[in-house]
Amino acid sequence: AWRGWVDYEWQPAGPGTWSGRFELMNTEMPFPDLAAPLRITSANVAVDGAKVQASRLRGRVGRLVADGDFRYDPESAKPAFLRLHLGEASMAEIERVLQPVLERQEGLLARLRIRRAALPDWLKQRRIEGAIQIDELSFGEAPMGSVSGRLVWNGPAMELTNLAWKRGDSAGTGKLELNLSGAATQYRLSGRVENAGWRDGDLSFEGAMLATGSGAALLAGASAEGTFEARNVTLAPEASFDEISGTFRFQPGRAAGQLRLLNIQAMQDQEAFTGQGNSQPDGRILLELNSGKRQIRELTAGLSH
Repeated sequence: AWRGWVDYEWQPAGPGTWSGRFELMNTEMPFPDLAAPLRITSANVAVDGAKVQASRLRGRVGRLVADGDFRYDPESAKPAFLRLHLGEASMAEIERVLQPVLERQEGLLARLRIRRAALPDWLKQRRIEGAIQIDELSFGEAPMGSVSGRLVWNGPAMELTNLAWKRGDSAGTGKLELNLSGAATQYRLSGRVENAGWRDGDLSFEGAMLATGSGAALLAGASAEGTFEARNVTLAPEASFDEISGTFRFQPGRAAGQLRLLNIQAMQDQEAFTGQGNSQPDGRILLELNSGKRQIRELTAGLSH
């Protein structure tokens, strides 16, 4: 349903032009980017020839309930702008809705994952900038907090810059880059997290993570490296530290992957330690530190604790 006005003007010397101002209600719009149609509850639309603007848009795609604004001006250097706000969203549903973008497999060779289908014309031509806000993001059963960022999408390259994440007293900043042109979507997430509660203390870290694919395979094949520092953490009965810092490297492999902690520097009751740590097959970390006066060799809980 719609209400408002539309106008069509035509002159013999040129093509006709549509214009109008109207409210659109209770309709569906399919997009090749999305696995489900956009169900519009309501939107205020303004049309002026090829220029289109939709404001106060409310609707849903799959189980994602959204509101926002969209404008398109082909004469502008940045023709399309999108502001999108989601109240609650799960990573699994976002991935499902964006399946046509993230997975384009057609034909026998693609189904056998020998090659990926060629980029469709609509993806090659995508040019969108905008802003995205998610009030409560979840991963599986775990709440992840709020996320916001600036979207820049040019063909097979998508970026979320100025990323800001917050959950309780913890906060993070960073950048997410997606490469949609290869045999599988490639992700690169870089940034810093501050004051993450961990092992009775506070953990901060900075680095980058690389991952390829989708679903469970995405994290199973991820790798990461960076630096970390923590205060007032209890890693094991004999491994409680006022301060601990170092570098980390994570590589996929085995059930829980392989984590290495390098260049560790730690303080325990005014005593300085150096050393390293390595994850074990059961996910725990074997920490080996030396102060020159004594050694600490302890199995600590994994990072998930």
